[in-house]
Amino acid sequence: MGMTSAIKLGAEDAGRYWAIRQAMLEETPWAFGSDPESDNARDHGSFAKRLGKPFSAILATADGAGELTSVAGLIRRPRRKLWHRAEIWGVYVRPECRRRGLGAVVVRAAIEEGLSWAGVDSIALSVSERSDADRLYRRLGFEAWGREPDCLRGGGVSYDEVHMILRRKGGLRSWKDEAGKV
Repeated sequence: MGMTSAIKLGAEDAGRYWAIRQAMLEETPWAFGSDPESDNARDHGSFAKRLGKPFSAILATADGAGELTSVAGLIRRPRRKLWHRAEIWGVYVRPECRRRGLGAVVVRAAIEEGLSWAGVDSIALSVSERSDADRLYRRLGFEAWGREPDCLRGGGVSYDEVHMILRRKGGLRSWKDEAGKV
């Protein structure tokens, strides 16, 4: 199998992204704050505009037919006090495509994109306690810094979220030091 690389989605990809987003929200409702009925990506037009904004990106992989197989979102908050940090959100790999390294491909691409933004020296994310993605994030150099109890509720069940960070500099492991270990 050849090396898969991530693509950065543009406004023209809003429909393709919507299809995988609906799958992620239906298949793993415990992992995302949105749900299919009230998700803000339902309006393709406004979501397409969002894909074109600076300091916002969705990285993805696609199969031979162009269907998205994995995704990871990235955003930089518009507040100056948070300007040093980017956040990864919405990481998902279709069930039939798991265990092929696609999660690592899109998360690495999101890290590289975020660290390419001037002034960004850390990447944050949150992961559901129920998710296996925690292992991937740790392999890529993320470290847990806290747990938010009862963060999400669905179907009468409560789920904690684990907050993680990766820093380019400082006391935590460097992204570049960890990149080759996955």
